[in-house]
Amino acid sequence: LQIAALRIGPIVIAKEAAEQANQANASAYASGRNWIIALTLGSLLVALAVALRQSRTIVASIRSVVGAARALAGGDLSTRAPVQGADEVAQMADVFNQMAGQLDQTLGAERQHHAVLKGACDRVTQFSERIAGGDLSATLDASAEGDLGRLAASLNTMVATLAKLTGDVKGGASAISSASAQILTAVNDHTATATEQAAAISQTSATVHQVVAAAEQSAQRVADLAVQAESAATPAPRNTASPSATSGSARGVDRMARPERVSANAR
Repeated sequence: LQIAALRIGPIVIAKEAAEQANQANASAYASGRNWIIALTLGSLLVALAVALRQSRTIVASIRSVVGAARALAGGDLSTRAPVQGADEVAQMADVFNQMAGQLDQTLGAERQHHAVLKGACDRVTQFSERIAGGDLSATLDASAEGDLGRLAASLNTMVATLAKLTGDVKGGASAISSASAQILTAVNDHTATATEQAAAISQTSATVHQVVAAAEQSAQRVADLAVQAESAATPAPRNTASPSATSGSARGVDRMARPERVSANAR
């Protein structure tokens, strides 16, 4: 029994030591587990806080880019998005700013080109109005480069050609006017001559009519005298015509026949 008790004593002591060790290990395990859980929860909380802060930063950057884009769409070409950091949002803001700058430069060049074109159109309009008003001495400044200079040179050449043609037309019109005046003068002269000839012909015709009338009257008188002479030549039973009466009748016939000879000569 003593030997058995001696053998069982160390086993009991060892068992108690093992139990104490197991308890210490369990306590250490529980403590370590608690620490791990606490650290995990703390890490999660820190990560969540960092994520929230980072998300807020990202959202703020995106909102700033969106606001700049809206201002650019509204016509404010000087707007720029703030660039913070070196992340993707910052790169997007930088690219947006470059795009806005190029768009501003492009639209500025377009405005300048539009102003140049407007000035050229105004000058061409004034030039056209002067040409339409008859001022063919108007010219355009052809010192500009490109298409505007070539257009101005072409318009100047066209106006110079038009002025030359106008001068030629004026010269031709003057020559035609002079020739027309000469022709009118000649026609007037011919008309006056024809009028004079017509008047002379009318006068001659009147004279001829008068001569014809006188000849007809003379012929009638001769016929009457011939009848009288024939009657006088018939022997009368009682009265005989004296020689003086016969000679007087002959002289009357001769005088009446003279106008007929004048009418014959006039014919």
